[in-house]
Amino acid sequence: MAVAQGDIGSLPSFDLGIDFGSQSQSQSQLEKEKEPAQETKKHDQDMQKQKGKEIQQHQGPEIKTPEEAIQKRQCMRKLCYKWATKPEGNNEYQHLFRFKNGKQFEAMRYHFTSMVEGAEMDLAIVQIMCILYNRENNEKFKYTTYCVPPLFLHNILEKYGPDYIDTKTGLPYKIETMPNLDALDYIDENKIKSSPFLFAPILYSHHWWLYVLDVTNKKFYVLDSKNSEPRRGDRNKLNRFASNVLDHMRVRAGAETMFPRMTKNMVTHSLFPKYIRVPKQPNAFDCGVYVLKYMDIVNSSQLGKKNFTVLIWTEDELQRFREEFVERILYDGDNYYRHQAIKASMQLQDTPNHPPLSRAPTLN
Repeated sequence: MAVAQGDIGSLPSFDLGIDFGSQSQSQSQLEKEKEPAQETKKHDQDMQKQKGKEIQQHQGPEIKTPEEAIQKRQCMRKLCYKWATKPEGNNEYQHLFRFKNGKQFEAMRYHFTSMVEGAEMDLAIVQIMCILYNRENNEKFKYTTYCVPPLFLHNILEKYGPDYIDTKTGLPYKIETMPNLDALDYIDENKIKSSPFLFAPILYSHHWWLYVLDVTNKKFYVLDSKNSEPRRGDRNKLNRFASNVLDHMRVRAGAETMFPRMTKNMVTHSLFPKYIRVPKQPNAFDCGVYVLKYMDIVNSSQLGKKNFTVLIWTEDELQRFREEFVERILYDGDNYYRHQAIKASMQLQDTPNHPPLSRAPTLN
């Protein structure tokens, strides 16, 4: 059974429709929140007027019906994906994404070419999507769930491997002594300290999967589109590695440790994960797409069930997800290069004979 493709209205739109309970706020707090929102809205309106003439010349006929709006949005999504994932000449190092807020995390065209069918999703794409998910203004990401950007975990794993044990002390390494601490700049310590659930995507041996830490109940879950049960060897080490690092990150942010009695050589003092039975990827390369989609739709009530109730995705739907993620990133209001992406996507409408999308080699 396939997931039905919904209508896509505004740009971008990632409404999960998940109810995580109400949060009480005073009227004064709500009024304070309205003020910056109104300023942001006015700023966006001014920007639209400023760019109006430039964009209008590429828009074509006026859109008159909701059906035409949906068709236009789908067309723009495909054009955006095609423009971003197709190297043209020697511009694979062209900058396509950068946060306006001063965090100089950038993504170039070669990062986005990892979104074509047959390619391994680049860590930069997952890093950005985690940050964008965390900024969504819904009950899930605002109050209960925090996506841990994978760059820091990746740096630790590259430096120390899955053992993650200091041979001098017999204990896991301390974060303060680790290299590349600048990756922590993209982690919200307040959210990682207070969120009941942590989502932690991880890439190892050309495969993505998702860890979910239930802090309140001290439970640990694995959502893996290839494996439905624990594996021996490195995977068990990685499970222990992930639970320890996530706990250390929480402690560094001011939370209490989940392993208060850990002593020297007690390397097994970690959470044993439960593997949630999820639909399996139909190929050897879409694990990254599955991980991003898991973070999008998973809620806490599903984790306690034996099987994860999600419909199986077809190849066409997986391709649509790739397009939506690229569009979500490039058309985000905080992308410094947003208008470049919109303009370039629109210009593709004027070149019907544009060469077909290139494909990266399939992973073995």
